[in-house]
Amino acid sequence: MRCALRTLPALATVIAALLFVFLPLVAPGAELTIPASTTVVVDGAQVLDAAAAQRITDLLVQLRARTTAEVKVLTVASSGGEDIVTFAQRHYDQWKLGKSGKDNGALIVLAVAERHVRIHTGYGLEPVLPDSWCGSLSRSVAQDYFKAGKYGAGIERMAQAVAAEVAAAQGVTLDQGTAPRYQPGSDGAVGQSQGGSPWLIVIIIIVVVILMMRRARSGITPWGGSYGGFGGGGGGGGGGSFGGGFSGGGGRSGGGGGGASW
Repeated sequence: MRCALRTLPALATVIAALLFVFLPLVAPGAELTIPASTTVVVDGAQVLDAAAAQRITDLLVQLRARTTAEVKVLTVASSGGEDIVTFAQRHYDQWKLGKSGKDNGALIVLAVAERHVRIHTGYGLEPVLPDSWCGSLSRSVAQDYFKAGKYGAGIERMAQAVAAEVAAAQGVTLDQGTAPRYQPGSDGAVGQSQGGSPWLIVIIIIVVVILMMRRARSGITPWGGSYGGFGGGGGGGGGGSFGGGFSGGGGRSGGGGGGASW
């Protein structure tokens, strides 16, 4: 019993060390301030050159003119540790993409440091851009572009694919920065992560610690032997915004869409 009690401070030290390492993964910092923006492209991570940003802008402005759908691109160097779904939803709510009553907006978000990308859709575009399609496109682009550090080209490909899908659903033709429609099924096997998984690490830590403490009370080491080591008898062991945009029209999102990590 005395040995078990003497072990508890050591266990407390282990717990503190583990939490110090893993809590930053699950406790994001202060929420990033959402900039007021009427532009189509907000390239905070500066992954787009001027020509690419202009091509995306021209494409999405034309898409809006011919379909009323509002698609916006946002890149950030970091989401501040915030879950990508929550991060996208906050920006979507602030910018109110899509027309009121139609809710036909979409937001393409890239967080470079977290290695997350997501297509966040409004209610009205969920049938056009279903979650499975958004996730498949995100995984494909992550595999083909983002893993190689080609962030600008990958974002442009996503914008082209989203625009092509929305235009096809409306029966209209676009002549700015067009590309073939994306067909799901050929994307790489890239794991999708929408945040929250680090909590599993903390849960595992808590379970392990509880088991260690129970075994300590019974005089058994966590490693299966008696006290005195690991089973032995010896010693202890930022960016730019681009013009040609639009202001939000009051659209809403229920959190639809999909994304990927790499």
